[in-house]
Amino acid sequence: AYEKKNGKPDVLHAQVLIPAGYATAMLGKRIGVPVLITEHASYFERFFKDWSAPYTKKTVESGAQITCVGNYMVDLFAKLGVQAQVLPNTVDCSVFSGPKAEKADSTIRFATVCALREGKGIEVAVRALSKLLKEERLTDFTYTVIGNGDQSALYQAAAEQAGIADRTRFVGQKNHQQIAEILAHTDILLMPSDKETFAIPVIEAAAAGVPVVCTRCGGPEGFLTPDSAEFCGIQDADGMADAIMRMVARLPQIDEQKVRQVADAFDRKAVAEKALGYYQALLKN
Repeated sequence: AYEKKNGKPDVLHAQVLIPAGYATAMLGKRIGVPVLITEHASYFERFFKDWSAPYTKKTVESGAQITCVGNYMVDLFAKLGVQAQVLPNTVDCSVFSGPKAEKADSTIRFATVCALREGKGIEVAVRALSKLLKEERLTDFTYTVIGNGDQSALYQAAAEQAGIADRTRFVGQKNHQQIAEILAHTDILLMPSDKETFAIPVIEAAAAGVPVVCTRCGGPEGFLTPDSAEFCGIQDADGMADAIMRMVARLPQIDEQKVRQVADAFDRKAVAEKALGYYQALLKN
């Protein structure tokens, strides 16, 4: 709730359309309070097609303000006949804004931060790195994978099969401070996902001054800049290998401050101010 007056909130804010958005929209209509809904789910289109479609229809026709975490989602909503605006996720950029560690050698250090579940593309990243090693285009590197999940064993097996298990560390889940420490020693973040609505690790890397090699997976395309990223196709190990080499070649010229600036719009204060703007607009209607 935005603020309470006379025993009820001024604004109700729900996360995701179904079920929270539906329940909040119906409550808002009943008590006469405006509603803001922010969609995060990469699979939100199914809400318009499966058993939840009638509830989704009532939600989007309730008068609630619909927001989502990325620009590409705005376009998807438009195709479904729904007008949406962007309200991104937040990142505590201060945790990641410390200085980069000085490099003591020529090793290129890659990292990925993600839940180790289907669609995160770790198998693509290890195939890309393996290709570069076999072709002797890149021979001195390490790859750190941060996170846990039900695909952990499969991704570790993929690194074994690709022949780079000795260069790849699966370090499990880490807290923000620990991730920041790893990023301080990282040269390039790899984001090999099939689909991302936002990709918080990309913002964390940007806040740490770490450029990104990223698939065209949705969310990151809306905020990564040419100064901060190289892109490749989804499930394209050859394309990722080429993108990695383009970024490796650029590393000596990367402007760390321009990379860090990518994260500014997603700091907690900036996003809170944007949310407040939406709340105030709802109260004026």
